[in-house]
Order: sequence, then C-alpha cells, then structure tokens
Amino acid sequence: MVLVAFWSSNIQERFISWDFLGYYLYLPLLFNFNDIGLENYHEVLNIINQYQLSDTFYQVHPTPENGRHVIQYTIGIALLLMPFYFIGYGFAAIFDYPLDGFSLPFQIAIFYGCLVYIILGLFLLRKLLLKFFNDKITFVCLLILTISTNYFAHAFLSGLIIHLLLFFLITLCVLLCYTIFEESKTNHIKWLIVSLAILALCRATEIIILLIPLILLLKNKQYKLIDWIKTNYKEIIKGILFAIPFIIIQLLYWKYTSGSFITNPYQSSMEEMLLFHPHLLEILFSFRKGWLIYTPVVLLFFFGIFFGVKNNNKWALAIGIFVIVNIYILSCWSSWWYATSFSNRAFLQSYPVLIIALGWLIQKVTEKKPALYLVILFAGACISLNLFQTWQYKKGIIHPDRMTKDYYLKVFGKTAIPDQAEELLLIDRNADALGLFNEKELVKIKEFELNFVTDTTPQGLELNKSRSFSPAINQTYNKLSSNYFLWFRISGEVYFQDSLPKISLVATSKHKKKPYKYYGLDIEKSKLQLQADKWNYIEHIYLSPELILPSDEFTAYFWLREEPKVFIKNLKVEVFE
Repeated sequence: MVLVAFWSSNIQERFISWDFLGYYLYLPLLFNFNDIGLENYHEVLNIINQYQLSDTFYQVHPTPENGRHVIQYTIGIALLLMPFYFIGYGFAAIFDYPLDGFSLPFQIAIFYGCLVYIILGLFLLRKLLLKFFNDKITFVCLLILTISTNYFAHAFLSGLIIHLLLFFLITLCVLLCYTIFEESKTNHIKWLIVSLAILALCRATEIIILLIPLILLLKNKQYKLIDWIKTNYKEIIKGILFAIPFIIIQLLYWKYTSGSFITNPYQSSMEEMLLFHPHLLEILFSFRKGWLIYTPVVLLFFFGIFFGVKNNNKWALAIGIFVIVNIYILSCWSSWWYATSFSNRAFLQSYPVLIIALGWLIQKVTEKKPALYLVILFAGACISLNLFQTWQYKKGIIHPDRMTKDYYLKVFGKTAIPDQAEELLLIDRNADALGLFNEKELVKIKEFELNFVTDTTPQGLELNKSRSFSPAINQTYNKLSSNYFLWFRISGEVYFQDSLPKISLVATSKHKKKPYKYYGLDIEKSKLQLQADKWNYIEHIYLSPELILPSDEFTAYFWLREEPKVFIKNLKVEVFE
C-alpha cells in the first residue's frame, strides 16, 4: 500500500523516457508506426522531442548500409510491457488521445504496469524467503532490504524501472530453482528456462544467475548432472522450445535492422564491456558510486554468505560464487558508475539473491545475544543513514553522478549544500567547456604543432575536393597525463578567398579507432569575425570525456566539408591540467 501511494503521487507524463524509452521503443515502432527498422527516423524523433522524452536520440544507432536504425537495448523489457501497452492503446483510442505510443494513456498504463511488476517482485521474494525462514526472519529481511538499501531510493522515489523489472525476473528464477531442486517440482524446469531466456533478452549479463542452478546441480549428492539431464530431458526440451520463439524475435530484428543475426547494439555508443579492465575498487569503495560506501548494510549480506559456506550450505556456495562473478562483471562495464542514481544501481537486481544470505546471518546471531545486539545496532545505523541520504539525494544534496570524497564529507549530515561545496564535485562534462575553462588556474603540460608551411607549400596546406582532411595531431591519453580530466586548446590559421568556406576545426577522442565526444568548430556557423584574403586565427576548447580506457586517443585536425578550397597552417594543440 505504501509503495502504491508513493508511486501514485509521483505519476509522470514523461515516464517513458531516457534509457527506459529505448527498452520500450520496440512497441510503438511495431504497432504505431509500422516501422520496426526506424527508417522514418525524423518522424519518431519529432514525436520524442514533442513529448520531451530525451534530449538526444541516443537509444538507437544507424545502419548506413540499409538506412535503418538498431535499438541499443534488447527486446525483453518490451515483452514484459506489451500487455500494459495494449491497455494504454485501448484507453488512448477510447478517449481520443494520439495513438503514437507516447501520449498520456500509454504513459499511465506503462507506469502502473511497472508498479505491478515491482509488487509481484516483492510478493515472490517473500514467498522465496518463507521457503528458507520463518515469518519473523522473513519480515526482518524484507524490512532491511526496503529501507536500508538503495532499493528504497529507486523503488519509492526515482523509479529506475529497468532494475526493478530485473529484480522481479531474478526473484522468479531463484524461486523456481528452489521448487525444482528442493521440492522436486521438475515440471517447473520449462518455466525456469523461459524465465532465463526473457531475463537474458532484458540484459544479457543477467544470465549469470544461471550459476545458481548449475552449482546446485553440481553439489547435489543424490544424482550427477548427466543423470539429472537424462531424467528431466523432456521438461528441458519443452523449456527450450518455449524459449526459442522469444530468441528468434530478437535475432530476426537484428537481421532486419543491422543485416546480421548477431550484432553488438552498443557498438556505436561510448559503453563497452571490458573484461580485462575491471573497476573493482571504484565500484565498491569510491565516493562517486561505491556500493559499500552508500549501502554499507551489504556487509551483513556478505557475513551471511560466509556463515552459510562455513556450514557447508550448497545454496550459500552458489550465492557466493554468483555474487563474486556479478561484482566482477558489473565492474567491467566501461561506465562502471552506471549514470545517475543513488549508490550503485547496477546491484539492485541482485538483492533477491543476497537477501537469503541476510536470513542466514539473522538465524546465526539469534543464538548469541552479543552478536545479535551488534547486528541490530549496525542495521539500525544503516537504516538511519540510508533514509537520510536518500532524502539528501532527492533534495540534490547528494549529487546523482559527480560525487567525490571531499564533497561527501562536506555534506555529510547536512540539510543544505554548504557554500562553495559544489566546487568539490567532479567536473561537469556536460557543461560548456569554454565557460569552465580558466587558464589562470591551470598548468600547461604539453604542446603539439603541425606547421604545414614547407618549401613545397610556402603558402600553407591546401584543402580541396581531393584532400578534405588535414594531417592530424594524435596523442594517447595515458602518455599525456593520469589526471581525471584534461583541457585542450585547439587552434590554427585559415586563409580563404571570397565566400566563407565550410571548414571545421575538429577535436575528438577515439577508442579502438571509433570516435566519441566529437566536437567540430564549424567556422561558417561561429561568431568569429573572419576576413577573406587574410590569415584568420581560430581556436576552441575541448574537455576530455570519461575515458573508456586510458589508452584511448585524442585527435585534432581540419576538415573541409565543402568547397571552395582553403589554405591552413599552424595547427596547434595545448594540453592543460
């Protein structure tokens, strides 16, 4: 009831927005626009801009070969939302709202559809915990989960929907595992396989939940893995046959939009899985988004796993291995801080697994009063801290993305942001670089220049139709500095005759030769006062992006986008920190 009240008081006309828009987009493209390949890109973009659902259309990426666009996210969430989409469609038709998939009836239907899944997730979690524990321990576990972790911030306040839907699916998978392996309900095997398939189609990395049934099988003393498969092959085949249609839908979509049955939908974005470059310390202990910094109650969950493994509990071993692998996988994502959230939102969907370990700890400490009092004291402190810091997050005192240790300590326990405290936050990479650049407070650490004036080109380098790009200045970031961010001043001189040429002074970063954070100063669109038949000095400021890897490259060059020809010289890059 409390959850319903919170949600109903926060209903939004732009609920389907940002990342969630990308997961949902399959439905309106298929049923409203009849354009699953998004060939009429600007028609959909105009509607998204009309409803102000996203500042940019980053959720899709073009396929130049066929004029189509690939949605960055897989189809699983759209499958879950489909029943509520059709409810919204019906109300939109009845009350004469636009049938575009984004008008108010669609927003409300999807809003309450997500609430249904959140309530189902908690209901199934209670049912799962009661398989392991009595009513009292189950109640305490649920209480600690909902008010001492970042579940509270995101289920009750900010509505990070994707993680809450994954929470529901993972709870369902673990509950099915229990009924299969502890209650011998082998007819549930097919539903477990289908649930795993949909979970993988929501977010591929979540398939690591499969570790739990695999370890339970391997640790089972009653039968060997092969014998179990032989005994239950009919249910396994049924599950695979039920799951295949969902997988085929995704493969056919990729084939239609990208030309390949298997594609990496993130290939055009700045995000990537870097399995050999984990950010383990950052994801657990950093003040930016460290899970244990902002959600310290998780330590109790870890102690529960320890005691469970010590008692030779096969479930504890399965959960322990899952947790280790999960932490590692999540730390390997290039954007390990997972955008705006309170604490680290990527762990939200793993709580249905971890909460079982908390129950084991509570069982253990009830045998020893001093330990019980210690756990109660620590849990109480975590609840108080979580509720207060969630309030701070809601009020903007805890920043959703740019926290630092110094800023955290400055606002700790505060009900307002102290004067000048915001200067301690991480730099705002979305702000205007020129407005933030202050050379007096910086130190120039490097300088690179290409003159372009030689004996054969005394007038400078000519750019024309046959040579539209100048030679570039290229430097890898790890050879420049280990600083969190760098400033670049890119400058050069341009000579032209008659009309103003369409030439850009470009700065960009590259990962595996793919550009990101591209910025080109188009001189014909700038406010620079340029004159024909003279050398004109131009410059712009570039702030380095969040690097995918330190070995990424900075590049600067001139680009003549359209004739008439121009001459250029003195391309210079100055690096500041």
